[in-house]
Amino acid sequence: MSHLDRGCEQRNFAVYLNGSQVRLTISSADDSEPTVAIMRFSWMSYWFLCFYFQLSVEFQDLIRNPLLVSNHVSSICSTWGRDHFKTFDGDVYQFPGMCEYNLISNCHDSYQLFSVHIKKAEKDGNPTISYLAITINELLFHIMQVKNNAAYIKFQSKVGFTVMWNGEDAVMVEIDADFANRTCGLCGDFNGVPVYNEFILHGMYRYPQVNFTPVFLFSFSLQLTVCENMFLSESWSSCTKLINPEVYIQACVKDMCGCKNNTNDFCACSTLSEFSRQCSHAGGQPPNWRTTQFCAKECPYNMVYEESGSHCMDTCTHQDTSSLCEDHKMDGCFCPSGTVFDDISERGCIPQSECQCKHDKIYSPGEVYRQDQEECTCFEGMWDCITLETPATCAVEQGSYFTTFDGKTYTFHGDCYYTLAKDGASPNFTLLAQLVPCAHQQFDTCLKSLKILLNNDRNNYINLFTLGDIDIFHASSFHIMLQTRFGLQIQIQHVPLMQIYISLEQSYRSKTRGLCGNFNMILSDEMKTPQGIVEGTAVTFSNSWKANLMCSDTEERLDDPCSLKMYAKHWCALLVSPDSAFAQCRSVVDPEMFHKRCIYSTCSCEKSEACLCAVFSSYARACAEKGVFLTNWRENSCPASQTFSYTHQRCQLTCRSLSSEQQSCTSDFLPVDGCSCAEGLYLNENGLCVPVEKCSCFYNDNYINPGTSINIRDEHCKMILFFVIVCPYPKVFFNCSSATTGELGLKCTKACSNLESDECVFTECESGCRCPEGLLEDGKGNCVKEADCPCKHNGHIFAPGAVIPNLCNTCNCKSGKWQCTEKKCPASCIIYGSGHYNTFDQRPYGFQGECGYIAVNKCGNKTAENNFGVITENVPCGSSGTTCSKTVRIQLGRTEIKLMKGKYVEEDLGHGVLIQYRIRRVGLYLVVESKIGLAVIWDRKTAVRILLEPQHSGSVCGLCGNFDGNGLNDFTTQGQLVVSNPLEFANSWKVQSTCPDKEEIVDSCVAAPMRHQWAKMMCSIVTGQTFKDCHSKV
Repeated sequence: MSHLDRGCEQRNFAVYLNGSQVRLTISSADDSEPTVAIMRFSWMSYWFLCFYFQLSVEFQDLIRNPLLVSNHVSSICSTWGRDHFKTFDGDVYQFPGMCEYNLISNCHDSYQLFSVHIKKAEKDGNPTISYLAITINELLFHIMQVKNNAAYIKFQSKVGFTVMWNGEDAVMVEIDADFANRTCGLCGDFNGVPVYNEFILHGMYRYPQVNFTPVFLFSFSLQLTVCENMFLSESWSSCTKLINPEVYIQACVKDMCGCKNNTNDFCACSTLSEFSRQCSHAGGQPPNWRTTQFCAKECPYNMVYEESGSHCMDTCTHQDTSSLCEDHKMDGCFCPSGTVFDDISERGCIPQSECQCKHDKIYSPGEVYRQDQEECTCFEGMWDCITLETPATCAVEQGSYFTTFDGKTYTFHGDCYYTLAKDGASPNFTLLAQLVPCAHQQFDTCLKSLKILLNNDRNNYINLFTLGDIDIFHASSFHIMLQTRFGLQIQIQHVPLMQIYISLEQSYRSKTRGLCGNFNMILSDEMKTPQGIVEGTAVTFSNSWKANLMCSDTEERLDDPCSLKMYAKHWCALLVSPDSAFAQCRSVVDPEMFHKRCIYSTCSCEKSEACLCAVFSSYARACAEKGVFLTNWRENSCPASQTFSYTHQRCQLTCRSLSSEQQSCTSDFLPVDGCSCAEGLYLNENGLCVPVEKCSCFYNDNYINPGTSINIRDEHCKMILFFVIVCPYPKVFFNCSSATTGELGLKCTKACSNLESDECVFTECESGCRCPEGLLEDGKGNCVKEADCPCKHNGHIFAPGAVIPNLCNTCNCKSGKWQCTEKKCPASCIIYGSGHYNTFDQRPYGFQGECGYIAVNKCGNKTAENNFGVITENVPCGSSGTTCSKTVRIQLGRTEIKLMKGKYVEEDLGHGVLIQYRIRRVGLYLVVESKIGLAVIWDRKTAVRILLEPQHSGSVCGLCGNFDGNGLNDFTTQGQLVVSNPLEFANSWKVQSTCPDKEEIVDSCVAAPMRHQWAKMMCSIVTGQTFKDCHSKV
């Protein structure tokens, strides 16, 4: 091409000047014919193309260089100032259209997923954007100009794009790399090649032509000097090393030349602002170039304007937001160094020491908040709490719902006597509960009786008199209280159903066993059997604590009794209704568990109303434990002479009590509901309230009318049946008729499964076959020596000497007892589906938040060598909001690993220490393992399992709890306050304080009732034959 007068070349672009034409050649990467475009000659168009392709080469270098991990310019499209546009691929052009235009939308797909439209207008002689119209999955969001203190209005979609608008002339769109070569609109096609397809049509380069007059050329030269002096000054050197300023200089010149009002600094400010934004996105540090006289910006409160800062500001409630932020730096209003934003009282930027705290109200620094087990002082926006020594409670409610001293809840439908709690202190006690199937109901279990054994003396019966250190009295017509002077208190509710609440002082910690757990504040070993091993299911655990070996083991019930549940659904909804009598307690005691329990109990119960009221009563008691006393939740019906109250807190006055040595009782128990006599009246044996002069006397277990004297003789007759039974060898028949005093036969026979038991609560003898003296029943019908006793676990029997794994420990069967190693094991937190969580300390809950949340973070003694964090975020699909996948961010020192869309991306954060890790694929899973004891297993969809080694015990925080073994304190907020509401807890761990709180937990089956039966059918695979081998383990 020697005949061409002049030319310039840049990699695969060439621009030549030939007479009255400019020839543009774009070479392809695959040696095919190059693309050629011809355009009319002008020095401006020639100069522009030469400069432009130099810039485009630099953009490609930024894209291809993997070391520039902080440069996001290639994924950003923007428009600003006087009609300037920058495409994703780096083209900068001017377009003065004032209609509504498609800035960006996805193309080349069968379905339009999203689009962003802009509409320009003119205000005070300057172009501005009047509104944005953003469509996602056919949902339209219309964003108008509003008065806003923020520098930008941000619209972020989990589809994969973010829109930022300064409310005036500038809009910026950032898009995920997944949309490469799939976009169209004023932002271009995002294929990584400037000019290609954007400005070439039918072989001709289509670029807006500009006619230059001599006056314009003179003004151009003058303004060029002004703009060059601004953009090429030393203060912008951090930016000019990353971004070629020439295109912005030319945009500045155009603005200055076309500006009608020379006093309006908009002419220069808009492009300078855009260059500053692009510099921040490229990883540079733009200077604070604004002054009070030039392009000044005003900030609210006492905030200051910075050209490049993190929009994830630390606040009083979220003091670590900036360290977890993945948003790019931008210009805007920020708090001065050494301060945080007050997002509680909206006082602007304040020192952290002045931060208030918020729970049920606002607390100033130094103020104290007290709850049932803690006393917390507000300090620098955080709660500094002291644990109080308070009794722990075990509950048996509605016949089958158990809550242990350590707070573990489970369901068991028994049919026998079971050991609730026993200890070895003095005086030692054993509590046994009798569970039986209720009449005429397949799913209904009733608590029938409670037996209390002191010092292993089965003849020591407790009655309504004072027995040394024990007092028993009626607190109301519904409740009986047993109080002791050795740290045990029992509340027995007998209306409408029998329910038991056992309270123990802290002196019994780690000394109890039974269905109420071991009271050591560790949930993972709560289901320990008498043989010394932890069971995986409630049914195998509970069966191991049978007090009568003649009872058969019960099986787990996996059926749902609520096929027809309209009654249950209607009345149980009162527990979660915002307008019911229970509403004032919702923030203190989460009603969700009680609501589910209410549905099940009311469906399975023969007397539905009685079971309904029993659950309501259980919830009211849980609220009372937290200091919230509920009223007006039941119909108050009492006998004519009695009165109803929700707050009885003294022993009921009865005629019988007048004959007792017990004339008073302590009131250190929770207020209870029920009927009682008014002050000055006493309840007689006929249930009537009478004055003291009309009371009968009580002597020798009999009521005696006033002035009457009688002799009482009681005879007891018993018929004994004689029969012959042949026992299998070597068992022998035990006949109660020939038994000596104290022998009780089968009910108190020793066996391999109860070697540790040295008490028997039964008083009636039972004949039958039993092993001879010196041999024990092995659970399979055989008689063996104690040394040959087998062990049970998860429903299976293991021979003596068997060794089995138990998490990270091993257990050896010796003489009917498991002897297990006691190493501290790693723990896992599981997050799956649309918001199901199970913490390290095995506390399950539901939360369907839509923000990014800290799943686990290093807290407390945080050092550079062990600093880590895991952040999760649900990614919905379609317009239904259903979670289709999860985004997981793993921070290991200076490295962040992002798991998303089935893939992973590694990024150097530029600060922190290097922590070794490896990433590998194991089947369907992606596994990230680190040298500091953190591992993350992701199924590349909605399930995440986070594993921690024991060295992190008690030093982590977040949605996965604190890994200290105690599930009761897992709901610790970011402000270090233990709460019971999962919403308050989980909302506190969102990464960005600007993300809105989740207001309620949505029951998906209530939201979509037409899918409920289908969902039950599909999920029945879990309880069906497919997983039957797992049912005894999980």
